[in-house]
Amino acid sequence: MINLCNSIKKTYPIIIHLEDNFRGDYEKLKKVMRDLCIKLISQNIIICGIVSDNFPVQEKAYNHAFPSSFQFESTDPIIPLNMPHLKWNPIQSQVDMVSQ
Repeated sequence: MINLCNSIKKTYPIIIHLEDNFRGDYEKLKKVMRDLCIKLISQNIIICGIVSDNFPVQEKAYNHAFPSSFQFESTDPIIPLNMPHLKWNPIQSQVDMVSQ
């Protein structure tokens, strides 16, 4: 499930994408995120960052500092390389910046 949040106004997140039968495949995850980012950016939606759980497949696919992330592997110039990856920390109920 992928949600869209407004970083300026206090609003509830909106579900913008739900991938049916997703089994945690790394390549599929990168493709879904790349395609969705291209779609949102094309609609003039500014993506400030990506927040995820602490699953290793998400870290590998989203971390803007990893050469294997969808940002680095994308050949589409619309995908920014500096789109930060943030991880949800359920113990502290906060979002932590992923170390670079």
